[in-house]
Amino acid sequence: MNLRDFGQKIKEHKLLDLASVKDEDGTLWIGIKHLEKEDGREVPLEHIEANSWEHLEPVLLGIKEGSIMRHITRIVGYYSRTACWNASKLEELADRHKGKYSLPEVA
Repeated sequence: MNLRDFGQKIKEHKLLDLASVKDEDGTLWIGIKHLEKEDGREVPLEHIEANSWEHLEPVLLGIKEGSIMRHITRIVGYYSRTACWNASKLEELADRHKGKYSLPEVA
């Protein structure tokens, strides 16, 4: 999928938003955040171009694990990659996803 179409899909999506774009060691990484979970994924541009939206969307939503993406989250106050976290911080991440974060309706 081309980058323009990918950007349009992210813009129209209710749960995903563009978080960052960075060049790291000659690879352009696109950061996508999940609006409800306050976490996200970093995707190399070459993998966006090589895959369809149907393949990318479930990985970006955390429904399916993607080996080409890096999981990032904001638990520690800033976005960081979870691949280098210790076991207790990973458990904290798992515990945070269990909560109910919606607000009750006000009459």
